[in-house]
Amino acid sequence: MRVYFACFLFISFCLLGGTIGFAGDLSEIVLNDGSTVYGEIISLKDGVCTLRTKGLGTLEINRSEIRLIRLTSGDAPKQERTKPMKKESIPDLQTLQSTMLTDQNLMSAILSLQNDPQVQSILADPAVMAAVNSGDIATLLSNPKFMEILSHPKIREIQEQMSK
Repeated sequence: MRVYFACFLFISFCLLGGTIGFAGDLSEIVLNDGSTVYGEIISLKDGVCTLRTKGLGTLEINRSEIRLIRLTSGDAPKQERTKPMKKESIPDLQTLQSTMLTDQNLMSAILSLQNDPQVQSILADPAVMAAVNSGDIATLLSNPKFMEILSHPKIREIQEQMSK
C-alpha cells in the first residue's frame, strides 16, 4: 500500500508540479468539465495556472477547475500520450491531486523537487514519462530508477505529510 501511495504521489508530482519546469513544452490540461486544453504552462501561482495556447492565446485557469495536467512528450507516439488512465486508478489520483492543489505547503514542497538533480534525471527518462502519462504503475514499479526515487527524503516527507 505504501509503495502504491508513493507511485500516486510521484505521478501527481509529474502531472501537477513537474510540468512547470518544462517551459516551452506542450502540456495537456484536462478540466473538470471534461474539456482538454493544450498549451505551454507559463506559471502556476496563487491558485491560477497560466498557459499559452496556439488557438486561444494566453489563458488563466483556476487550479480548482483543473482535473489533471500531463506533459506531452515530443518523442512519445500520439496514442501513448493520450492513452487514458485505468478507470480504477482515476478516482484515487483525482482525490490525491485535489488534496495537493488545495494545500499550499504541500504544493510548495512538491514544486521544490523540480530542481532536484535526481528528480530531473528520472523526469528526463522517456520510458518513465511514458508510464507516468499513461498511468502505468506496473511499468513504474519495475523501473529501478523509479523505485530508487521513492526513497528520496523529500518524497518521503511529502508522503508523510499527505498521510496526516
